[in-house]
Amino acid sequence: YSKDGGSNWTTQTSTSTTNSYTFSGLTSNTSYSIRVKVVDNNNRESSVYSVSVTTDYVNPTASITSTSQTSNSITVNASATKGSSNIAKYMYSKDGGSTWTTSTTTATTNSYTFNNLFSKTNYSIRVKVVDSSGKESTVVSKSVTTSASTTTLAAKVKSLYTSQGSNGIYYHTSSLANGAGDNSYRYAGANPNNYVCFGSTASTCPSANLYRIIGVFGDQVKLIHATYATTAEIGTEAQSTTANTFYWSGSSSSKDNTWSKSTLNTRSLNGTFLTNLGTTWTNKIATTTWNVGGGPYIEMRSLNAKTAYDYEVGANKISATYNAKIGLPYLNEYYYASTPTYWTYPGYDENEKDYREATASNWMSIKKNYWSISRISSISDGVFRVYYTGYIARSNVFGYFEIRPTFNLVSGAKLSGGSGTQSDPYRIEL
Repeated sequence: YSKDGGSNWTTQTSTSTTNSYTFSGLTSNTSYSIRVKVVDNNNRESSVYSVSVTTDYVNPTASITSTSQTSNSITVNASATKGSSNIAKYMYSKDGGSTWTTSTTTATTNSYTFNNLFSKTNYSIRVKVVDSSGKESTVVSKSVTTSASTTTLAAKVKSLYTSQGSNGIYYHTSSLANGAGDNSYRYAGANPNNYVCFGSTASTCPSANLYRIIGVFGDQVKLIHATYATTAEIGTEAQSTTANTFYWSGSSSSKDNTWSKSTLNTRSLNGTFLTNLGTTWTNKIATTTWNVGGGPYIEMRSLNAKTAYDYEVGANKISATYNAKIGLPYLNEYYYASTPTYWTYPGYDENEKDYREATASNWMSIKKNYWSISRISSISDGVFRVYYTGYIARSNVFGYFEIRPTFNLVSGAKLSGGSGTQSDPYRIEL
């Protein structure tokens, strides 16, 4: 037998009519010129039989040597063994191989860190290597769960504040001109990154679960529905004849602007809405004392941000409260969602020449009529709403408009991940 075209021969003596021989120690993916001939007892040789044979290609192999994790990252340490060709790159996936990240290296060991992950979340880690000939190893896998978060959402928002207006946040100390003076951190401007996904763990947050941060009050984060609630979220009991609009009082026949008597409050928001969220998410919502005294029409109609604050929750408030998880936004929250230039504008009055500019700078303006929680104390069936063009308008409780459920998260609600943008909202750790 010869493996080099007859230059060298290996002899095997045999008396059988068939025989075999194995060449060992060959090089993978290499062509060999095999030759075979036989010699009889008279030392006469046969003709030479020849065939070209290529040894198999040996793929590289990969392994995960170790992993480590924090609340928002996973580090994967891997190693590889070359096959027929040198290792060209390592490839890593955190979603079971749906997407891959490439790390080019010539080393025999490597590591990669996935960042911006969600806390207390399981990730399906995959690793493979590719050699210089483009041949891949088999995929190796490991399931890794990130650690619990150590950061609250409230602390995250506060950390983004470095000066007035940084990241769209204003710190309402007593020295902030025309501010609330309550040491709250409030978002203001046309479209700050204050989105939160609440009520869903889907990788893409459903629109019904998209909320925005009004601000941080003490150690609680206050959220408002990013658009408006639908009957799928709060049921049909308080719904009008127009889709997804609701009576403030809960029905067209009720003409009382006492919030505690509103079935929109008691049955829809603090009934059906919470039931649809489910216990896990409902437990993340704090029971809040809502100031529901409102203020007299003439004064409230001409208010600016600070005077609205004083009438609703500050020095001039009417002493009337209601304890519940879910409410509606205050007028002052809407006013303060504009940039400070407009905090002195009275009511964004429809006759005010600049109210449209004020509205354009206000992230709480959604081009819809929606209810506030603030009643008109001097008119038994009167309440305030945000008019679709942006100014504050009077309405009757048996009118029907969109609603934006508003609530405080419990103190210590942890940040699971996200960057606060609409496409990558903050997530709450469960």
